[in-house]
Amino acid sequence: MNDNSLDVPAPLEDTVVQVPPSRSLVRRLGCGLGLVLWALLLLSPCILITLAVRGEISIDTGSAPEQRFRMWLIMEANERGVGLSNGWVASAADPLCIQTDVKFYLWEGEAEPVSFCKCYDDGDNPQLQEMITGTCNVEE
Repeated sequence: MNDNSLDVPAPLEDTVVQVPPSRSLVRRLGCGLGLVLWALLLLSPCILITLAVRGEISIDTGSAPEQRFRMWLIMEANERGVGLSNGWVASAADPLCIQTDVKFYLWEGEAEPVSFCKCYDDGDNPQLQEMITGTCNVEE
């Protein structure tokens, strides 16, 4: 064998390059949704353990007082389950009013959903002015 010779393949003039087909947008969105659902499934034991140990999970959703998402365990004699509440700003003007909607998911006992409204005076340290059961009746 000669050291000066190189094994160079012949030019490939008749070679066809195949480009893989691009995936559709629907397929990509489906994969993304599947990953999100898979992550939630994997995180659900963490959420349930935190709920069992602490008794509640509370996440502030804004800077207003009582503006938060809250999940808590209900372990009463005649009622057992989970409660969910969500507080949102119904009126940002003076007075600041926060509407809170509460739902109960019980496996023992019964409870109806509840809504209430808390209005605060505007200032550095907001003070509760009034609380009413039902929706906020705010004139815009």
